[in-house]
Amino acid sequence: MPQPSPFRILVAAFYDALILAVILFVAAIPFPLLFGAGFEQNPFSRVAFQFYLLAVAYAWLAWHWRNGYLTPGQKIWSLCLRGQYGNRLSWAEVNMRFGSALLSLALLGAGWLWALVRGQTLHDQLAGTTIVACSDKEG
Repeated sequence: MPQPSPFRILVAAFYDALILAVILFVAAIPFPLLFGAGFEQNPFSRVAFQFYLLAVAYAWLAWHWRNGYLTPGQKIWSLCLRGQYGNRLSWAEVNMRFGSALLSLALLGAGWLWALVRGQTLHDQLAGTTIVACSDKEG
């Protein structure tokens, strides 16, 4: 499979980040309704809220990655995510990619900028996954 340009990888990731932000915004609505305004003042509910949003992000991304579906950004930019052996991701690869993506995020996005240097994101290299250019029929 041909290697996509780092620009395509980064723009697709940005597009997916925007969609994920909307999903997290909508997913956050029930939390203050259940726990009341000012729930963030309680350290327990604040941490629970953060883990809840992390779980929502994981569910959305893992569903796409594990089931071989393209995220919206990947679909628009004709990118496919492949596991170590060129097939759909295993649960171990999904978990490693998600954890590594959190590391990329903790590095203030440097893990995504790694694609400019190495052609793949840091979290893809750590997880053993690859983003490849794909035809419109794939996914």
